[in-house]
Amino acid sequence: MEKFADEIKDFFQEKMQLYQTLKKVLEQEKKCIFDIDVEFLWDISERKNQLVTQIQSLRESLSALLEDHHISIPENRMALDFSQIIKSLPFDEEIKSQLKKEKVKLDLLKSEISDLAKENRRYVNEHLSIISDIFSTVVNSGNNDQYNPFGKISNNASAKRLIREEV
Repeated sequence: MEKFADEIKDFFQEKMQLYQTLKKVLEQEKKCIFDIDVEFLWDISERKNQLVTQIQSLRESLSALLEDHHISIPENRMALDFSQIIKSLPFDEEIKSQLKKEKVKLDLLKSEISDLAKENRRYVNEHLSIISDIFSTVVNSGNNDQYNPFGKISNNASAKRLIREEV
C-alpha cells in the first residue's frame, strides 16, 4: 500500500511541475506579446500544446493507476474529482492530509495559470485592435464612421476592419 501512496504522491509532484512549467511559459508569452515577437509566440504556442498533452497523458496514467488498484473513477475521465479520489483512497489520514495539501497547492497554481491566460488573451486582443487601427489609418479604408458620436464602436464596424481578432 505504501508503494501505491508513493505513486499518487509522485503523480501530484509531476503534475505540479508541469503546471509550474506552463505558468513560466505563459509568463514568457506575456513578454512576447508586449514585444510583438511573433516567431517566438509560435514556439510558445507549440510548447503550451506539448504541456497540455503531457498533462492529459498524466491524467490518463492516474486513471489507469486507480483502476489497477480498484478505485472507482467516473467514466468521463476528464471529470476526475481529486477530492473524491483522495477520500476513497485506502490510506491513513496523515497521507490523505498530505495529498489534500498537494491538491490545494495544485488548485491555486491552476487558478494563477487561468488568470495569466486570461490576461494574455486580453493583451492579444488589445494589440490586435491597435494594429487594426494602424492599418485602417495607413490604408485609409474608410473607417471614419467606425465609432459613433459617443465613442462606441458602431454595429457595422466589424465589416469595415482590415484585421479581425480571433482567439
